[in-house]
Amino acid sequence: MECNISGCPYFNAFKKFYTYDCVDKNTIEFSCLNNFHYVSGNLTSSCINNTWTSEEAIVCEVDYLMQSSILAPLIAGSTVFLCFIFLFLDLHVYRLNSIRIHNSAVRRHWHCGPLRVLENYTMRPLQYQGKVKRKRLRKYMGDLGLGVISTTDFQPPTDLDENAASGAVDKPERLSVLSDRQNRLQELNDREAMTKEQIKMYKKRLEELEHEVKEIVKARDGFLLKLNR
Repeated sequence: MECNISGCPYFNAFKKFYTYDCVDKNTIEFSCLNNFHYVSGNLTSSCINNTWTSEEAIVCEVDYLMQSSILAPLIAGSTVFLCFIFLFLDLHVYRLNSIRIHNSAVRRHWHCGPLRVLENYTMRPLQYQGKVKRKRLRKYMGDLGLGVISTTDFQPPTDLDENAASGAVDKPERLSVLSDRQNRLQELNDREAMTKEQIKMYKKRLEELEHEVKEIVKARDGFLLKLNR
């Protein structure tokens, strides 16, 4: 049916979110488009004497579609927001890796020095003790006439020592040689006693260093805990 509404003014929002059908020559009926639902307004209006009986158009709202004017800024804003999020996560991971590398370097720095000192103080008495034992063995072999290997602390055997070992010298000379050897043995005993005192001193120093290492490790752990916070 054709509508005779040419004399009435055009609606401002005509056919924007709704459509119309003719009921009779002068009356039209409005309805919302697809994906829109009716909210308010007159569903029918008549054109009488070039005037609408109801100039208020109906109001329709969208069901699930979004306007392009809103969708475009939303997409752009979401993209920028995600870029900032990933940038922040990347910086955070880089900071964690830097802290872990720094902590491992600090851990090596704290442990390397004191442990090396402890190793030195532990091995030096044993090395010195082995050196003394080797010297005593060389001296004992010389007393038995098996020959003496010269060292920096002891003089090599003289002709008199060799003759005394073979029994080809007089008694006074032999007594002198034996006295000299007794003096050497006494010197070794004194050195051994001194070595024992040094070992005690080293052990005491070792305990002090172990206590210092524990304090250093404790301070290190506290520093790392504060740094991680």
